[in-house]
Amino acid sequence: MKLHSNKFRLVCFHGINFRSKMWALFTLYEPMVQFETKVWQYVQESHDEPSTDIVQKLTFQIGHDLDGEELSNKSMATVCKVTRSHHVTPHISTVADWFHYTFSTGEIKKFPDIRYGETGSPSFTVMGVKSDNLVGIIKQQFSHEAEIIFMLPAFMMHQKTLHKQGPNVPTDKEPSPVVDCAFNTEFMDHMYISMDAEIIFFIHDLITSYMQEDGTESEMAMKGDSDQPQLFASPAEMLMLDGRDFHCNSWHLEPTIRLLSLGGKKIDPVGVDYILQKLGFQHARMTIPKWIQRGYMDPLDYFIAGITKQLIKVLEEDKTVSHK
Repeated sequence: MKLHSNKFRLVCFHGINFRSKMWALFTLYEPMVQFETKVWQYVQESHDEPSTDIVQKLTFQIGHDLDGEELSNKSMATVCKVTRSHHVTPHISTVADWFHYTFSTGEIKKFPDIRYGETGSPSFTVMGVKSDNLVGIIKQQFSHEAEIIFMLPAFMMHQKTLHKQGPNVPTDKEPSPVVDCAFNTEFMDHMYISMDAEIIFFIHDLITSYMQEDGTESEMAMKGDSDQPQLFASPAEMLMLDGRDFHCNSWHLEPTIRLLSLGGKKIDPVGVDYILQKLGFQHARMTIPKWIQRGYMDPLDYFIAGITKQLIKVLEEDKTVSHK
């Protein structure tokens, strides 16, 4: 399965509803996602029941439809913290108006072109306006103020996992199923991160609040009707019940990182491990592949399995009708 787009934007409000004062704006240029899964069974001994091996591959890329010259000195993705200055959200009645309201700071016809001036800090253009004058332009549109948290170049992320499953569902006394992971990335340029610790922690707080909200809804759903069987587990329940043992045998995540300077002062690159530790990823080599598998590859595999099952069902029905 392959999905691609010219431009993708996502808004996550920091609060209980759309009238929050702050939100995060994610913008991706030329994103592409490709997922593959293969399954086969084998018998180790003639008297044994068949075991199963599953190989899954996930590729994510931004800037996939551009050549080398177009990719140079360009940011293909941005993460911004958006804050409205007015105390009251303006009256908005249509979906189109809501999109314009939330994306007004992201009306980027041409993604930021990074050019290095004499100070060494990047300069970019939004809607034909220099970054130095960007705040003034934004204030004329719903009084939004945008602060860039991350600027990412074109890059590719590839994860491959091998799942070894026995003939029966393992019990608590048996070894957990092993998932061998290989995680590799390739960055075309530097990755830029803001120096402002406040907006870095804004992303952390945003993610935490979303996770807490999801956990609250899951508890309410479980308490709703105890007499009825729970047919569908929540994502949080599924993760807690996941007994797989993940082993990351190959790991490559080495982008060069520069900090966005507020004073126009050049700053030396820092390592990605340092940034990940500051963000709370103490064991990134295990955490990142595990959550990519649980959050993206497992649902995609479930979706493909459902589509395949329905297709087989339709073909069997057509075959039955043709024999009558």
